[in-house]
Amino acid sequence: MWLYNNILYHYQDSVLVDVDTWEGSDEPVHHDLNWTSVETLYDSKTSGARHNRQIVKYKGTSDSFFKNNVEKYDFIYIDGDHTSYGVLKDAVSAFECLDVGGIIAFDDYLWSAGLGANKEPKMAIDAFYSIYMERTHVLVNDYQFWVKKVY
Repeated sequence: MWLYNNILYHYQDSVLVDVDTWEGSDEPVHHDLNWTSVETLYDSKTSGARHNRQIVKYKGTSDSFFKNNVEKYDFIYIDGDHTSYGVLKDAVSAFECLDVGGIIAFDDYLWSAGLGANKEPKMAIDAFYSIYMERTHVLVNDYQFWVKKVY
């Protein structure tokens, strides 16, 4: 809702595509959540925007979304699977769907649940940037990591 209320509101022709399984993850904080309730709350908060096609809800994995996607995007926010493997897959897939001049924003760059580097985003984001550094420009390098696609 923050993206919708603070960014999309100013760009009336824009559409927010929200990709989520609404099943949670292996993160300890997710174990006790009722994901049916989380999805119901999401649906109630976004119903007007979804009715107006300003928000599109895609219930599924990022793998299935990217596999079936033919669109190009100006902004992609990655905050799903927090394992290094999952983040790296999402980063590469997102880059292919990003318009030149578009931005990929990674959340939780410095996040840790103490489960090891392969279960955290940082190693994957660093690997992605190492490979794509000549094709990107860093905009934010803090708890979030944002890059702009330059070609």
